[in-house]
Amino acid sequence: MGGLRKGMKFTSSAIIAPDTDPSGKISQHTDRLDREKREREERIKNTIANMSEERKERQTTFKENRQNTIKRIDELERLMPNLKQNLYTKLLNSAKNKGVETAIKENQKEIDEFKSLADELLDLKKSLGKEASYEYNNLLSSLAVDVDPNFLLYIDFTNYFKANVLAKCVKGVTPENKVILQTKLEDAGLFDFKGEPNSRIRASLKYFPDHIHLMNVDDACIALIIDPSKFKRLSAENKSIMFNNVTYIKRVLTKNDELFLYLPYDYLDVLVDKDPGFVGRLIAKNPTVLSNFYPGFFADHYKEIKYMFSDLNKTKLKEVFKDWVWKFPELGEYFGIQTDSATLGV
Repeated sequence: MGGLRKGMKFTSSAIIAPDTDPSGKISQHTDRLDREKREREERIKNTIANMSEERKERQTTFKENRQNTIKRIDELERLMPNLKQNLYTKLLNSAKNKGVETAIKENQKEIDEFKSLADELLDLKKSLGKEASYEYNNLLSSLAVDVDPNFLLYIDFTNYFKANVLAKCVKGVTPENKVILQTKLEDAGLFDFKGEPNSRIRASLKYFPDHIHLMNVDDACIALIIDPSKFKRLSAENKSIMFNNVTYIKRVLTKNDELFLYLPYDYLDVLVDKDPGFVGRLIAKNPTVLSNFYPGFFADHYKEIKYMFSDLNKTKLKEVFKDWVWKFPELGEYFGIQTDSATLGV
């Protein structure tokens, strides 16, 4: 036929069948596989025949233990769902009527028993290399999401937990319990992991201002809204970012003007240079922040005073600033406040 003509497709019919294999390569390959299989079987027989009684006993024990482990896993997996549902219902009802702490105390015995079984199931599955199950943490996670975020406190953070549950519920934890929760997370080693937060806590990190040094600038802003006093713990990188882009500082001050009490003087200077009206409005809203402004602030920024307070009621401000002219005489000058000895606190 002169071979395949140009344009003809190569099909499976062109493959050499075993009975037409001229070189015998296929049959040689099959013979080699058969020979290797027989050799393996022979080695296994020899190994068994030469095995010591002690080793045979260990192997038998291993197989028995494995079968017992599989049997116990099956038992626990049949048992756990009902126990979990019953305990969930009891804790739900008790927590709604009496609070989470009381709910835990009233059902502590059953909780301990359930956790013991859950830990046993976890260990048994791990011993067989099976996918681990965390029934205890799943129970508490469901209660935290469905019933009350304060159930977070009772999760075993040394084992696997759902990071999205922590991130979703942590905002609803009471301030007192958040201190306890932070300690539990610290004890589990979740905050500082080779200089970075553990991935399981990264989304929740911003709600724990004590660890602001680990945060990116956006999370740090949220942490400062919660606790402005942690500004001094910011990373050097984030301090630089906030100094060079006052948008971040303004984001915090808009939500919590007490940040003024912790800002270094050079941050105050750059902020009033960038947006004097913003600074003036916050001072008018909460004059106590002036306690952290250096005495020469309004002298250094005298030209900006009119822009700071241009949109505000000057009559009201005049009354407010009477208490501050002793520290900032430039305010007295601008607002026409009489600076007698009584006003100056002499």
